[in-house]
Amino acid sequence: MGDIVRVQDMLFSGTSCLFKIGTSISGASPWTGIVDISWEHSREPKVVYANRQDGRPIGWTAGKYEVGSFMMKMLLDSSNALKKMLSDQYGGYGRTPFYLFGSFYEPELTAEGVMSIVASPCRIKSVKFSKSEGSDELCEELSIACLGIIENGYTLYEANPALVPQVV
Repeated sequence: MGDIVRVQDMLFSGTSCLFKIGTSISGASPWTGIVDISWEHSREPKVVYANRQDGRPIGWTAGKYEVGSFMMKMLLDSSNALKKMLSDQYGGYGRTPFYLFGSFYEPELTAEGVMSIVASPCRIKSVKFSKSEGSDELCEELSIACLGIIENGYTLYEANPALVPQVV
């Protein structure tokens, strides 16, 4: 299987994105105030050594999965609306878990179909606000704690397909 065929050189871009956030899978609603989003996840297997004369390892463990950094920059009013929605659940927006669903779609990329991300469960760890001189929009940067990310139905860890949340 090779690379995809692009029709009229169309690529995914910022306008291809749709993000939904909710405190339940079925209650997720679209959020258009996301300006920037980035995540990094890894799986670190441990190399296992034993009594071998050549000093070579005998294998590795399944590894430890971790979402290293997950940042979401939002317009200030959207960030405030998200914090209010989460605060209404338990009184504090840092305690309430939520789901983040993302889909990336371009009609010209029908061979590839819809690409997706499911991040769950998530919690807000920290909020960074900064204002500079000028006419730029006001934003907040949210640092997100997340236990698992699923991209296009695939995981870096082994997931039970019956327990994988689906994009709604």
